[in-house]
Amino acid sequence: MKKSIKLKELRQLNNLRSCSYCSLQNLLRYTEADYYYSNAYGWRFDVYCINGLTIISGYDSIKQATKLTAIEEYDKKAEEVLRSVKTYNEAKKQLDALLEDFCNINR
Repeated sequence: MKKSIKLKELRQLNNLRSCSYCSLQNLLRYTEADYYYSNAYGWRFDVYCINGLTIISGYDSIKQATKLTAIEEYDKKAEEVLRSVKTYNEAKKQLDALLEDFCNINR
């Protein structure tokens, strides 16, 4: 279950990377966010801590976060996995492997 995080706490995390809302929706399909951030205007973004990266995905980001690379390429690969694989366990296994590769190229 994801927990709320304050910006001050978020800035202390390592390897901050960001992407826009839904740009990794297929790749992160079976990955639950660790944190979320909201303000007076409502939900702003989710935070995923994966393989040494802190990925911020949502409407906003923070200045310290670097933009992720190869987003479209890996999300398209994840979409193909989701369309071709019929079982949850096999799809999760393949998506986890893709996510690990994605994190490695974004370190």
